[in-house]
Amino acid sequence: MKWVYQRRRFHLALHLSFAGILVGWIYQRTIQTSLLSFFAVGVSWWFYRDSSSASYRIDGYLCLGRAKRAECDNLFITVSLHKHREKRSDWARFARHEKPYTHCIMKKYANLFGQFRKLDALTNLVCSNVSQITKTHYPTADTFLYFNEDRYRSLYRSWGENGIFNHKKNDVSPLLYGMLNYHIEGIDSGLRSGYSVQSSLVINPIEQFASEHVKSKYLDSLYSGKYVGCFGLTEPDAGSDPASMKTTAVEEKDYYVVNGSKIWITNSPIADVFVLWCKNESNQIIGLVSERTDQITTPAITEKLSLMCSPTGYIYMDNLKIPKTNQLNVRGLRGPFTCLNKARYGISWGVVGAMESILNIAIDYVDERKQFNQSLSSFQLIQNDLVHCIELYNHSLNNSFAAAELIQSFDDLDKHLALISFLKKTNCENALVVARLCRDILGGNGVSNAYHIIRHVMNLEAVNTYEGTKNIHKLILGRELLGKNAFF
Repeated sequence: MKWVYQRRRFHLALHLSFAGILVGWIYQRTIQTSLLSFFAVGVSWWFYRDSSSASYRIDGYLCLGRAKRAECDNLFITVSLHKHREKRSDWARFARHEKPYTHCIMKKYANLFGQFRKLDALTNLVCSNVSQITKTHYPTADTFLYFNEDRYRSLYRSWGENGIFNHKKNDVSPLLYGMLNYHIEGIDSGLRSGYSVQSSLVINPIEQFASEHVKSKYLDSLYSGKYVGCFGLTEPDAGSDPASMKTTAVEEKDYYVVNGSKIWITNSPIADVFVLWCKNESNQIIGLVSERTDQITTPAITEKLSLMCSPTGYIYMDNLKIPKTNQLNVRGLRGPFTCLNKARYGISWGVVGAMESILNIAIDYVDERKQFNQSLSSFQLIQNDLVHCIELYNHSLNNSFAAAELIQSFDDLDKHLALISFLKKTNCENALVVARLCRDILGGNGVSNAYHIIRHVMNLEAVNTYEGTKNIHKLILGRELLGKNAFF
């Protein structure tokens, strides 16, 4: 498909068509009417000649706020997503495009330190495509308030077609991975959670620790988005302390028999592939990969008021048989923590994207909203809160870009445990402050989903909690930086 931002071209062709009809009607000359109509059609064809029968167009500026639409009127960018199977990388085709992507909705505060100028055209194009694809699947505010399996799986397949699950093939760097999380969470944290689980917590351990048999069986379907995966670590009595898990794996012949339960598992209600962590008979934590069977039940958690558009549930395993060949080649907490490090890094970028979206909404709102015969943006108290939010946003953004200079590849993640905990804790806390202040700035409208901010607030409460609460990350920082283990 193609996205073509060419509003003026479309209007010019439309006006020429109407002009031809109008002139012909005035002079009542059939020949002149025909000539002008043919001319208008020819102009229309010239403007749209790069289309194919399999492409469609979206006037992307319509999704922007009224105050920012004018900035995009001159932005004519064609982003081709046609497949080139002979290319090694799914994104090699983007190298042909000469025009770099311009972040047309970026406000001045967002690039205060010029961080986004460090991004190359390919990174911007990929992120722009993923953002537009995600918005196409979730076009309105109400689509984020409930889980729709067909919509969710369709988004996974679209992400898979664009190669963002296959980090090795497409040379996804930590910086690009961070920016993908930034753009997706700017739309919704639940969708970013889904992307993070599939890429960091399911595909990642299979790539690193699984046998060739398991890789060949599951990876292609996970890369393409055909299969949805989940990561089973947290248990009802083992949240922040995964070492106390009670799920067991007992050896019998050429398979393990697994019994136990997991809770708060993203994607579990619909998952096709399960990465499960349990204890063997030697009390060692091991990882096993399973597909859905009759011995797995995954009821959804329906009471949650956060991450509403992504599925969350339990995993109950009742004498689940998993072949020994499906065991991951890693023992102890190193296995799950290797996965969580990558996911936490992505989260630290994602919440900054949420901050930008929240700030954009609040700034546009106070510019247009008038009280006491003047816009809210002219009041000192409003400016005080917004500038404080801008400070927190830029602190977090600078944190992430500085970390990307140290973490040049995903192999570097294990070397920077303290940094990852710092990023996850600090950026999540900053995002919550920004979300709460901006929700308050909108007054009563701040609790309406039509303005999105209250949804971000509820989502960020969950993001701040999962994959390590702020206190857990403080303990990690104390252990890594002070040399003292205060966990117990």
